[in-house]
Amino acid sequence: MFSLGIFLIVVGLVLSFANWWTLLASSRSGQFVSAIPLVPAIALGAGMVIIPQTRSFAWVAVLLDYGTLILIISLPRMCFESWCTSRHNLMITFYSSEQGRQTEIRLYRRQIAVVSVTYNPPVQCNEHGALQVSGGMVAQWEIVGNSYSLVKYDGDRELIIARHGDDYETIELHYPEGIKYDHDRLGDLTLKEIG
Repeated sequence: MFSLGIFLIVVGLVLSFANWWTLLASSRSGQFVSAIPLVPAIALGAGMVIIPQTRSFAWVAVLLDYGTLILIISLPRMCFESWCTSRHNLMITFYSSEQGRQTEIRLYRRQIAVVSVTYNPPVQCNEHGALQVSGGMVAQWEIVGNSYSLVKYDGDRELIIARHGDDYETIELHYPEGIKYDHDRLGDLTLKEIG
């Protein structure tokens, strides 16, 4: 059992070091590099529990692993965000199935809007031939007259959802000009209010 404990401690330390390395790599490259939560801390903690001399210090494994530490610190915020976009806080859902895609716009309390788009068939989204199957954006919304306005979802783009009879129509403002792959354009849709 002692050799298993040493093995788990070594694996946990190596993976914990790799997680701390992701922090350095993120700051150097300017791009987010994801850490692996829980696995290094569990391996390190289990190894320390197996060895009687280190058993009382097994809790330190959580502090030594950046991925697990960040997960624990972020957990309250993640729970709050999950609650904010739960069905209990959903106010209005709009749906459209046109232009080769299904678009769903959900408006939640606290002025949170979630836009989900599924492409059928998938669409080319860059010059390398990559195909996009689905995508999503988070925005803020407010009521402007008889319409809804979604902002802060991609630069200064703004989406107006205006009532047109029993349905709604979308008007998108400030969409970048000259974009070759404009599959994420949200204007000129006819939406139905559902649920």
